[in-house]
Formats: sequence, C-alpha cells, structure tokens
Amino acid sequence: MRPFREYYLPIIIVLLIAAGLRLSGTATRPVWTDEGWSTWAMSEPTVSAIIDKVSTDRHPPLFFLSVGLWSRVAGESRIAMRLPSILMGVLTVALVYRIGDDTFGRAAKPGREDVAWYGMLVFALLPAAVYYSQEIRHFGWFVATVCASSLVFVRVLRKPTLKRLALYAISVALMMYTLYFGVWVVMLQVFVGLVMWRGDSRREWRVTWRDRAKLVGAWAGALVLYIPWLVIVLLYQWDILTAGIRAAPGTFDSTPPQLAELLRLLMGGGFALTVGLYVVGFWGALVSDRTDVTLGLRFANPIWLSGLYVVLWGFGLFVLLALVNLSPTEVLSARTAIFLSPAFMLVIGAGIVRLRTGVRWSLLAGFIATSVLLPPLIQPRLAYDVAAEAVAQGYSPGDLVVLETVWDDNAFRYELRRALSNDANIRRTLPWVNNRDPYQPPVPQLQPEIDAARRIWVVQWNSFPEVLPYLYDTPEWEAVIERQTFVGEQYAGLFRDVGGADNVQVVLFTRAVVSDSPPVFGDQFALAD
Repeated sequence: MRPFREYYLPIIIVLLIAAGLRLSGTATRPVWTDEGWSTWAMSEPTVSAIIDKVSTDRHPPLFFLSVGLWSRVAGESRIAMRLPSILMGVLTVALVYRIGDDTFGRAAKPGREDVAWYGMLVFALLPAAVYYSQEIRHFGWFVATVCASSLVFVRVLRKPTLKRLALYAISVALMMYTLYFGVWVVMLQVFVGLVMWRGDSRREWRVTWRDRAKLVGAWAGALVLYIPWLVIVLLYQWDILTAGIRAAPGTFDSTPPQLAELLRLLMGGGFALTVGLYVVGFWGALVSDRTDVTLGLRFANPIWLSGLYVVLWGFGLFVLLALVNLSPTEVLSARTAIFLSPAFMLVIGAGIVRLRTGVRWSLLAGFIATSVLLPPLIQPRLAYDVAAEAVAQGYSPGDLVVLETVWDDNAFRYELRRALSNDANIRRTLPWVNNRDPYQPPVPQLQPEIDAARRIWVVQWNSFPEVLPYLYDTPEWEAVIERQTFVGEQYAGLFRDVGGADNVQVVLFTRAVVSDSPPVFGDQFALAD
C-alpha cells in the first residue's frame, strides 16, 4: 500500500489548488455571449424544450440537458450554473494524473511516476484549462470526456477485457454527446488501434485479430448508443456544422504567428520554456526510456504505445487541425482545441522530471508566475451586468424590456433577469435579425406588445437599431431616461469601427395615457395623465 504522505497527499493538494482556481471569480463574473446562449437554451424546464433549442444550433445535448436539469434544483445563479463545469474541471485534473500514471509513469526507468504528478500540476494551473472549467459551456466537459475515453483506451490496448471495452464504448458515446470535435479523438484511436497496435517482434506482447475485432465491436457499440442523436445531426445541424466557425470571435488562422499564439494558450507559461520542456519530455518518454524497444510499427510494447498515443493526441492532432483549418471550414480556436492541453501537459511533465531538483522548481516557479499571476485574456467579456443595473435602477414591474444587441441578446437577458426578476417581460430581437434565418423587421413582430405597454426599456449595442428610432420618432412615446454604460475594458477597442460601440445605450420610453375624466384638484389643476 502506498504511503499517504508520499503518494496521496501531493495529489490532494493539487486537486485543492485546482478547485480554488476554478472557483475564483465565478460568482461575480458576468456571462458572455455564448454563456448567455447556454442559459437561454436551458431556461425552460423540460427535456423536449432543451433538445428543441439545442438541435437548431451546432451543439450536442449532454451538457445542456445535464446542467438544465441541475439548475431546476440549484437555481440559475452564476455559481450554480457554473458549478457542474467546475466540478468536471477538477475531475479532469484527476484524470490527467491517472493517464500519466498509466503511460509515462510506468516507463522503464525508475522514478518516472512523478510524470503524472507534474503533468496534473501544470494542467491544474494552466489558465486556459481553468477558464474553460468556469464557463456555462460544454468545453470543460468535453476535455473531461476526452480524458476518460483516452484513459480507458490505453488500458484496452494493454488488455482488452469485456469490462474495459464496454467502458470504452460508453466513454466514446459520452464524448460525442458532449462535442462533435470528439470525432478527431475517435479517428486517432482508430488509427492507433488498427495500425499501431501490433505487438512486439519476440511475441512477448501479442495482439491478435480477435483483439482488433473486439475493439471494432466497441466502436460499433458506441455508434449504436449515438444513433439517436446522429439522426438529429443529419436532419437539422449538418449545414451549420459544415460552415465551421469562420469569423467567429477567438478563431485562429493556420499561419505561424497565429498557431504560435494558440499554442501559448494551450501550453501556458513562457512559450520558449514550455516548448523546451515538451521537446525534452517527448525525447525522454518515447526514446531514451525505452528498453528493448525498436521504434517501428511492428516493435512496440504497450507502455511505449500508450505514450505515443498521448503525443499524437496532443501534437499530432494539433498539426492535423492546423491542416484542416486551411480549408474554407475553419476549426481552430482556443475553445475547440483545449482538449489537446492534457496531452501537452503530460509530455511537459515528462520533461520536468528530467531536470535537476533546483532547476525543476525554478522553472515551475516561472510557469506559475506567468500562468497564475499574469494570466492571458482568454475571452473578453462585455459589462452586461452594468447595463442591467442601469435598467434596474428605474425599472417598475410590468415594464417591457426590448434587447437590440444581436447575438448578445441572450447574455443581456440573463443578466437582466438577475437584476430584475425571472418573470420580467424581456424580449429579444435576435430571432428576427440573426444571420441564420430570413430577416424580419423587429417592430412589426413586437407591435402588439408595444401597443399594450406604458413603459418600454430599450437596450441597444453594436447592432443596427430599429426599435429605438421607431420609439424616438413616434410622438406618443417620450424618452425620459437615457443612460450610456461602458462596455468594459476587455471590450474597449474591439469594435472601434462601429459607431458608439464603446457604450451600451439604455433608454426608457413612456407613453401618456390621457383620461377622459381627469381628477381635478380644486380650481388649481387637473391630472390628465
């Protein structure tokens, strides 16, 4: 039995650090555009309603169904909605350790078990990994399912038992139900399982055609589990998926400067430092540590092959995605590539253990300083909560709130519901002006509610205004409150080409209702409105 102080205590310390970093700021940080969409998709309490909303976009349903049902119990506060991602992020750190221990940790040379601990440590501190464990989005869940699938896969390569094959099939299905980018991981596993999984020349490690047939059966089982959603993908989502994420915020081109910038986010720390550690780890794990192993397709032991899988999962898939990104369908962004980071961190851990103790901790201190104390900006956030508070200061129950903020309608809606109440009458114009559906003028769509209202708040930012000028130009409506709220430092300068985009405009319009029998106060005045 392993001693608690030497084995379990260091792991627990890293998990506590991971939990603390992922909890920090999640209760106060406003949601951003995509998080707002998630809250809207999960705003109705039924499974059918959530699936209806998710199926019209580019996402699988697992995260949205799970967190949507969770919010029915825990509420819709920021921390409640983000807690499932936080917990999954901490679980991912533990899975990174387990993968490292099953691959590089069992290398030929003694003492290499520390690879798993250092790998989980740098992953726990990685700013991008922390960030995507804090969002009301499915990317943190995807990293966890990729790690779970990879862990079971490398164990299947070692010994394909029925239990492991069943768990592997389930893990692949869960991964695909979380994010479609799981297809790249499946492709890698198919390549390793059918091409690289061959045994050694002295027959000490045998791989038969029956073993490969069992693995193919596991993939077939995963496909059977996935068929119900695959039908929805083909019927409703295919056109959106094939369009890629070109021109979406945070995308990267396949140019050397852009790819280097993306690698900085995925690997953290000083770029030269982490790349150097990765090279050292790659050489040590796959070359210098091998004993009686000849590099080649027909001569590999299971430990070497599992280490090779980790390298291909990280650097190999990064190169593949960079090549695919050259096509009209762009696929590279920090959020779509974050699933590569666990593999990068494990190889970096393999590099760290090959340094002298003093050098090792000095470099780790540098990694911590650049990652934790000077984290990069992963995703800019607009100050939606400030604009919501500007409405809340003058809001009265029964007021109509109209959002003219295009794709940010959902984020504004969430923050307004927090500042006002869940039953506030908030109408988005996004359904009529988004770039996926035929355009419809918002005013005619809202006319019945405009006619029935006495007070209307309009929140306008970074979109062509239609409701706002309509109310300004209609004599019966009068603007009585006009406020400008700053978009925040993170967004300042991103939309300089759009007039007034540095501020969110908040306007309250009121309409006089003239009474046929106004109350008369003596002979001084009559109250007509």
